[in-house]
Amino acid sequence: MKRLIAAALLLLAVFAVYVIGSLNISKTCKASEELLDSCLTAYENGEDAGVYCEKLEKLWEKREKTLSIFTNHAVLDEMELSVKELALHVGYADNKFFYDYHTKIKMLIHQIKEDNLPGVLSIA
Repeated sequence: MKRLIAAALLLLAVFAVYVIGSLNISKTCKASEELLDSCLTAYENGEDAGVYCEKLEKLWEKREKTLSIFTNHAVLDEMELSVKELALHVGYADNKFFYDYHTKIKMLIHQIKEDNLPGVLSIA
Protein backbone atom coordinates (compact mmCIF):
# COMPACT_ATOMS: atom_id res chain seq x y z
CA MET A 1 0.00 0.00 0.00
CA LYS A 2 2.88 2.37 0.78
CA ARG A 3 4.34 1.83 -2.68
CA LEU A 4 1.01 2.56 -4.30
CA ILE A 5 0.71 5.85 -2.41
CA ALA A 6 4.29 6.78 -3.29
CA ALA A 7 3.66 5.96 -6.97
CA ALA A 8 0.47 8.02 -6.98
CA LEU A 9 2.26 10.99 -5.39
CA LEU A 10 5.07 10.71 -7.92
CA LEU A 11 2.59 10.58 -10.79
CA LEU A 12 0.80 13.62 -9.38
CA ALA A 13 4.10 15.51 -9.07
CA VAL A 14 5.08 14.70 -12.67
CA PHE A 15 1.66 15.81 -13.90
CA ALA A 16 1.90 19.08 -11.92
CA VAL A 17 5.37 19.85 -13.31
CA TYR A 18 4.12 19.17 -16.84
CA VAL A 19 1.11 21.48 -16.43
CA ILE A 20 3.22 24.28 -14.94
CA GLY A 21 5.79 23.93 -17.71
CA SER A 22 3.12 23.85 -20.39
CA LEU A 23 1.47 27.00 -19.05
CA ASN A 24 4.84 28.76 -18.88
CA ILE A 25 5.68 27.84 -22.45
CA SER A 26 2.25 28.90 -23.71
CA LYS A 27 2.45 32.23 -21.89
CA THR A 28 5.94 32.95 -23.21
CA CYS A 29 5.04 32.01 -26.79
CA LYS A 30 1.90 34.13 -26.73
CA ALA A 31 3.79 37.17 -25.41
CA SER A 32 6.53 36.60 -27.99
CA GLU A 33 4.06 36.40 -30.86
CA GLU A 34 2.39 39.63 -29.75
CA LEU A 35 5.72 41.46 -29.54
CA LEU A 36 6.82 40.03 -32.88
CA ASP A 37 3.60 41.15 -34.56
CA SER A 38 3.95 44.62 -33.00
CA CYS A 39 7.54 44.76 -34.23
CA LEU A 40 6.48 43.89 -37.79
CA THR A 41 3.65 46.44 -37.76
CA ALA A 42 5.97 49.17 -36.48
CA TYR A 43 8.64 48.24 -39.04
CA GLU A 44 6.18 48.38 -41.93
CA ASN A 45 4.77 51.71 -40.73
CA GLY A 46 8.24 53.25 -40.47
CA GLU A 47 8.05 53.54 -36.69
CA ASP A 48 10.67 52.50 -34.15
CA ALA A 49 10.43 48.70 -34.22
CA GLY A 50 13.61 48.41 -32.18
CA VAL A 51 11.62 48.98 -28.99
CA TYR A 52 9.60 45.82 -29.60
CA CYS A 53 12.69 43.84 -30.58
CA GLU A 54 14.37 44.93 -27.36
CA LYS A 55 11.33 43.84 -25.32
CA LEU A 56 11.32 40.50 -27.15
CA GLU A 57 15.02 40.04 -26.48
CA LYS A 58 14.56 40.80 -22.77
CA LEU A 59 11.61 38.42 -22.57
CA TRP A 60 13.67 35.54 -23.94
CA GLU A 61 16.65 36.34 -21.75
CA LYS A 62 14.38 36.33 -18.71
CA ARG A 63 12.49 33.14 -19.56
CA GLU A 64 15.30 31.13 -21.16
CA LYS A 65 16.45 29.44 -17.94
CA THR A 66 12.96 28.24 -17.08
CA LEU A 67 12.17 27.16 -20.63
CA SER A 68 15.40 25.17 -20.89
CA ILE A 69 13.95 22.70 -18.38
CA PHE A 70 11.09 21.84 -20.72
CA THR A 71 12.38 22.61 -24.21
CA ASN A 72 15.22 21.55 -26.46
CA HIS A 73 18.29 23.72 -25.82
CA ALA A 74 19.23 23.89 -29.50
CA VAL A 75 15.87 25.46 -30.37
CA LEU A 76 16.21 27.99 -27.53
CA ASP A 77 19.73 28.93 -28.65
CA GLU A 78 18.56 29.33 -32.23
CA MET A 79 15.66 31.47 -31.01
CA GLU A 80 17.95 33.72 -28.99
CA LEU A 81 20.30 34.22 -31.95
CA SER A 82 17.41 34.93 -34.31
CA VAL A 83 15.95 37.55 -31.97
CA LYS A 84 19.33 39.28 -31.78
CA GLU A 85 19.66 39.19 -35.57
CA LEU A 86 16.17 40.63 -35.95
CA ALA A 87 17.13 43.51 -33.68
CA LEU A 88 20.22 44.17 -35.82
CA HIS A 89 18.23 44.41 -39.04
CA VAL A 90 15.47 46.66 -37.67
CA GLY A 91 17.32 49.84 -38.55
CA TYR A 92 17.37 49.24 -42.30
CA ALA A 93 14.46 50.17 -44.56
CA ASP A 94 13.23 47.50 -47.01
CA ASN A 95 15.54 44.90 -45.56
CA LYS A 96 14.89 41.36 -46.76
CA PHE A 97 16.78 40.00 -43.74
CA PHE A 98 14.28 41.52 -41.32
CA TYR A 99 11.45 39.58 -42.94
CA ASP A 100 13.56 36.41 -43.07
CA TYR A 101 14.31 36.54 -39.36
CA HIS A 102 10.72 37.48 -38.56
CA THR A 103 9.53 34.37 -40.39
CA LYS A 104 12.19 32.22 -38.74
CA ILE A 105 11.22 33.41 -35.25
CA LYS A 106 7.53 32.74 -36.01
CA MET A 107 8.46 29.22 -37.10
CA LEU A 108 10.59 28.64 -33.98
CA ILE A 109 7.79 29.81 -31.68
CA HIS A 110 5.42 27.43 -33.46
CA GLN A 111 7.96 24.61 -33.10
CA ILE A 112 8.37 25.26 -29.36
CA LYS A 113 4.59 25.16 -28.89
CA GLU A 114 4.24 21.97 -30.95
CA ASP A 115 7.08 20.23 -29.11
CA ASN A 116 5.29 20.92 -25.84
CA LEU A 117 2.08 19.16 -26.86
CA PRO A 118 1.76 15.53 -25.72
CA GLY A 119 1.84 13.04 -28.52
CA VAL A 120 3.60 10.01 -29.91
CA LEU A 121 6.32 12.11 -31.58
CA SER A 122 7.08 14.14 -28.45
CA ILE A 123 7.55 11.00 -26.35
CA ALA A 124 10.32 9.58 -28.53
